[in-house]
Parts: sequence; C-alpha cells; structure tokens
Amino acid sequence: MGADEKLQDNDDRMRFIKWYEKLIHDARSIAKAFGGKALKGTAKQKEWAEKIRAEKIDRMSAEDAELVCDPSGLLTHAHFWIEHRDKDRRVIAEFERNRRKLLQEAQALKAAGDVDGYAKAAALYNALTEKWGFSDEPRGLYKRRRR
Repeated sequence: MGADEKLQDNDDRMRFIKWYEKLIHDARSIAKAFGGKALKGTAKQKEWAEKIRAEKIDRMSAEDAELVCDPSGLLTHAHFWIEHRDKDRRVIAEFERNRRKLLQEAQALKAAGDVDGYAKAAALYNALTEKWGFSDEPRGLYKRRRR
C-alpha cells in the first residue's frame, strides 16, 4: 500500500468518525428534546443504545416519548434499550405506563396503611419489572421476609 492509499484510508476513517460522532450526538438530542439524559452503561453500550432509543422515540407520540425518556424512570440504562431493541415502541411505552400505574397504586396503598393491598400491588409491580429484566434487589418494591 502506497503513501497516497494510506492517506486516503486515513481521510475516510476521519470522515467516518466525524459522521459517527454526529449520529450519536443527534440520537442524544432526540432524547434530550423529550427530557432524556445520557444513558448509563459502558461507552460502547451507550453509543449503541442511544441510537436504538432515538429510533424508538422518533416514532412515538410526544407523550410516550416523554414517558420513556423521563430520567426518574427505569429506562435510563443502556442495557434496557439493547435487550429490548426488537420490541415495538408501543410495547415499551405501555410497559412504562403500566409500571408507573402499579407503582402509584402500591404507594397509595402503603400510605393508606393497607398492608395486604400493598403486598399484592408490590408483587404485581415486581413481577412486571422482573419480566422486563429489572430483577436487582434494590429496584424491587416489596420482598416478604422469611421468618
């Protein structure tokens, strides 16, 4: 390979890097428009997941996009978007809507002192989030202690 060919390869590589950085920036900008923050994860995970998230929210209603981009929600990790990249955007929005509804119901029951109602609502919440890959102990609402 001659010096001219190497120079051409480097120019192509630099153009690709600039294009790729713009693509990632554009993906983050789409999420940011709906209140989203940068995703959590490794650099490679975040790059891939930002594109996936942008593709999903680009075709959502504004209400659904704000829902799934909410930084106080569970959809802030790159692994979520990568693991669920094949799911329809409406299914993802419906998951987040149901999750929030169950969380609010559980919190209302807890505030009202309804221990049994809270336990049932929390079990439904935990089952839903576990089905979607959120099985870490701290994320669960309620775990019955063994005696």
